[in-house]
Amino acid sequence: MAIFFITGTSGSGKSTIKELLQSKFCKESYVVYDFDENGVPANADASWRQKTTDYWLKKAYENSLESKSTIICGVSVPLEIMNSVNKPDLPIYFGFLKIDDDVIISRLKQRSWNDQLIQDNINWAHYLEAEVNKHKDHLIIDCSAITPEEITKQIIVWIESYN
Repeated sequence: MAIFFITGTSGSGKSTIKELLQSKFCKESYVVYDFDENGVPANADASWRQKTTDYWLKKAYENSLESKSTIICGVSVPLEIMNSVNKPDLPIYFGFLKIDDDVIISRLKQRSWNDQLIQDNINWAHYLEAEVNKHKDHLIIDCSAITPEEITKQIIVWIESYN
């Protein structure tokens, strides 16, 4: 059993990938979640993110007792995960959905984000990628010019190589 965190910045396609992964993986062996599926408060901060991270780590441990690996798609921070006091004794792997800055700008402008929020998001994307890069056996997929189905195939191959 293992835990796979698929992270990326807003607009990178995490929610779309989560839906595709749910439809492709055997539910007897894998459980796929959205990091934010329990809701995100208006004042979401590092404290909220840590509580949510701890919740998912506990859920992953419970899944492992049923011989299931856990896949969590959403904005998650490797450092926070690895430093959690609730981290179970399970292998943890990180994937990152990378998109070009111009694609992030385009997607977030379609969501009516202002320029400062978009720039903050781009900076966050670069930070997350650097954090994922620090971990052995990570996966980084450049999603700028490939379909969600192609991204999903790459993630499946990566995940199945560990189980």
